[in-house]
Amino acid sequence: MARIVVVGSLNMDMIMRAERMPMKGETLTGGTFSTAEGGKGGNQAVACSRMGAKVTMMGKVGQDQFGDLLLDSLLREGIEARVLRSSIHTGVAQITVFQDDNAIIVAPGANRDLHPEDLDLGCFTGADGAIFQMEIPIETVEAGLKGAKERGCTTFLNPSPIRPIGEEALSNCDYMVLNHVELRQLTGEDQPDAGIRKLLALGVRGVVLTMGSKGASFAYQERLGTMGAPKINVVDSTGAGDAFMGAFAVMICEGSPMEEAVKAGIAAGSLACLREGAQPSMPYREQVFRSMASM
Repeated sequence: MARIVVVGSLNMDMIMRAERMPMKGETLTGGTFSTAEGGKGGNQAVACSRMGAKVTMMGKVGQDQFGDLLLDSLLREGIEARVLRSSIHTGVAQITVFQDDNAIIVAPGANRDLHPEDLDLGCFTGADGAIFQMEIPIETVEAGLKGAKERGCTTFLNPSPIRPIGEEALSNCDYMVLNHVELRQLTGEDQPDAGIRKLLALGVRGVVLTMGSKGASFAYQERLGTMGAPKINVVDSTGAGDAFMGAFAVMICEGSPMEEAVKAGIAAGSLACLREGAQPSMPYREQVFRSMASM
């Protein structure tokens, strides 16, 4: 069983379904409303746990009801919660789902209050992998990557939402999973191949470029590849990228080759699109492997 530490955001998602996005000044009626546990960190922790990993989650929530609900959810998933409380409100995401797309506004709240000194670096000792995203302060991501790498972890970074990050931090990143927009903004390169080569030159061992319904391409050492995604009827794409990251990281930490890990990520991301909500849609290991067998 892989042991993985996830450092990142915890949000309560407020989800509104609509036929389309409203125009400026327009009020639409007829939508449906629901809530679900979310945040890229929390989503990826649940994704890893459901893939069979032993997971520790580091993050921060407010001293409020949403914080209570998020902590209870992590515990129900069997995740060790090294989650601190903040005087700032728990992070909230307003998600509008329309057709097979979504629009999201995030109020980070307590996630912005997770500082480098809040990290329990001892959790990285003995862990197989450590996963980071960018919904928390960038200095915390950089400190976490350095601390995890120094303690022998395989490190993973999902640079979303994209922000400038130091080259030293990138050199502490073993695997990076990102989309075309994030790759261009991070590297300044318009051509994906050039952007990927730039990341590899900085010390990243493996890069996965996710392409939604088209699957993913990847580069690892001297190997390059592209893999398609299964055809599905999308219900809600929220959390699909987090499902990909969780499945991919678990497979890498279990010793699977890059191609197999990418295949698992695509299968998990596709399955996550078949249910509403972020964390509720994270698939279980047996579902992912069943989907992989049919790809």
